[in-house]
Amino acid sequence: MSLPRCFADTTSTERLRLVSFHSIRTSYVVISARTFSEYNKTCKDLAQDAPVYIRGTGNYGDRQDGGRFKASMINLLGVQEFYEDDPVQIRIIAKLAPDCRIFRVFLVNGETRVEESQ
Repeated sequence: MSLPRCFADTTSTERLRLVSFHSIRTSYVVISARTFSEYNKTCKDLAQDAPVYIRGTGNYGDRQDGGRFKASMINLLGVQEFYEDDPVQIRIIAKLAPDCRIFRVFLVNGETRVEESQ
């Protein structure tokens, strides 16, 4: 089984989807820090195109735990690229999953931008 190359958190995937994320000709999964109670229409929509891994339990908005969960899944799945919009989680993922390239997703004047995180 070949490993998926591109991974993204829920919010980043939704933003990237609007600017041709699906033009990437490779398999991908979505890794989200959302809990079961936060599994909403966005997650369900994303699950139509790719597997969605969610944290399941934990406190809403716990960015540190969310970052640790994502790093754990990145390592478990052998992630090579990850797209993230939260700088706190980017730092955690970079520290705990150093073999993964991380791309920051952000908005500038309403336009989605992507840059490799340093």
